[in-house]
Amino acid sequence: AASAAAEESLWAEGSVGHVGGQVALPPWARRLFRGAWRRELEAWAPSWSSGQVAALARSLGQGAERLAAAVEEGGLDGPLCLAGGAELLCERLRGGRRGDLEAAKHACRRLLRLLTEASEGVERYRDLLCQPSDVGMLDSFRGTLVEPRLRRALGPAQPRYATLEPRGPGVKAADAELRQLWGAEPGEEEFRVAAVLESSKVRQNLVYVWEAGWWLLASVDFCQHGRAPPGHWHLNRTPTGEQVEHWGPRGSIYHGTCWTCPLWWLVIPDGLEYLQAPDRLQMLPSGIFGGG
Repeated sequence: AASAAAEESLWAEGSVGHVGGQVALPPWARRLFRGAWRRELEAWAPSWSSGQVAALARSLGQGAERLAAAVEEGGLDGPLCLAGGAELLCERLRGGRRGDLEAAKHACRRLLRLLTEASEGVERYRDLLCQPSDVGMLDSFRGTLVEPRLRRALGPAQPRYATLEPRGPGVKAADAELRQLWGAEPGEEEFRVAAVLESSKVRQNLVYVWEAGWWLLASVDFCQHGRAPPGHWHLNRTPTGEQVEHWGPRGSIYHGTCWTCPLWWLVIPDGLEYLQAPDRLQMLPSGIFGGG
């Protein structure tokens, strides 16, 4: 109870900026740490504008551009889409080639599924990890030494942020440089996030937890990998604690989405750009996070 009260006090004061060695953070991240984190799991879809719904639609692949145009032209914001459902959206898609129409209708169904999911608030990020691959991941780590670290990382935190332009490619090379740079001395913070640069833009964030040394737990990639969009995340530990480039069950690679990790995983230092920005950041409610 005492540790929970201390955590709440730190967050309530927005004191992440006072973490030793902290870099400057962008305005939306400063709002996050000053208290907006309490609302990051609320149902946001009912507050989304037609422009935000269109941005989400554009991320859906084939048929998405036609759907996004229909949303923008019709001024279909989150509440309208949720109220009108498939009938309203499909009505706006009439005309054009049959093949294009079918692709747009498929994108429409996916958009409505995402809007429905985003209209139901949850209490914990673990509640969002409900896809078969997510459930399999959680089952794989249940009861292991890694599980409590993962649980802590999937909650509120006040990390110290840093940047690194690595000399070599890959997570292993970046991790070796960071551990040499940081040494084995703890800081006042439990977590650190290193923004790894590529051509002066942030390619990925590496998420560390202190466990008798700085321990790489996860990485967030700000680029498209196959069907995984920017902002997807990997685990860099096996259930036994061995460090790997990407963990996955039975030879596969696990991908979490930008919607199923805390927003602090997606923060990069002020003045830097993402190699490719996660769609989720376009959907932040301006009333909570401001316009910056």
